[in-house]
Amino acid sequence: MQRRLAGRRGSVAVEVALALPVLCLLVIGGWVAGYMAFAKMALALAANRAARDFAAAVALHDRLGVPDRAYRYDGGFAESFGLPRWAVHALIMRTQAAAGKAHSDQAVVVAMCYRLPLTLPGGLLAPPREAEAAPYPGEPDLDGLLDRVAPEYRALWREVEEEYEEWEQLLRRAEEIAARGEEMAERAGWAADVWRQAIEGPPPDFTPWDAPDPEGPDGLEKAARRLCEPPGAEGRSLIVTARAAYLLQTVFEP
Repeated sequence: MQRRLAGRRGSVAVEVALALPVLCLLVIGGWVAGYMAFAKMALALAANRAARDFAAAVALHDRLGVPDRAYRYDGGFAESFGLPRWAVHALIMRTQAAAGKAHSDQAVVVAMCYRLPLTLPGGLLAPPREAEAAPYPGEPDLDGLLDRVAPEYRALWREVEEEYEEWEQLLRRAEEIAARGEEMAERAGWAADVWRQAIEGPPPDFTPWDAPDPEGPDGLEKAARRLCEPPGAEGRSLIVTARAAYLLQTVFEP
């Protein structure tokens, strides 16, 4: 009887050990998917509200001086719809929507991004990098050499190859250390900037974006994504983006 009970307990423990990881993955995956859906919806509402408010704000229309130029707009939007305001970043752009010089012929485009407080292990979304072949000296042409010189020459060449490999390994190691140092410096700067924005607030609005300008309104959402992606963590951050556009309006004033 005791052996049967012990066997049943062992089988139950094995079943629990097999089912528990799958259950945890389902629960955590469901929570992540639900939060991503909420963040996407809230960000779309925030972008729509920001574009609509700016389109109706006649006094702000001249702040976007250069058409198709991206400007920071982190503090200009009025509502983040439940998302932490300091973690939402935005870019704004004025573009020509129709032929003409009236306000109604121009449109304002707002793109926003939000980084979820989660990180994927190992860079699951990062594009695969192709390994570059290291330069390697070819085998010298030994045709025409005397037979008694050939063995000595081959032995000397093997020593040169071994020395070359050692120096190549040292060089790769030095490059890895330098790249690691640059990555750590970028991450430290990014973290310091995040803390500064959380304490002091976002940077001033309507300042030109330092990075290269996006390719028109269609590339504004892709450009805004880079505002939320920390350096050195490409493909590991869960980032949602949204974009909205409104025609500039002239509000009637009696």
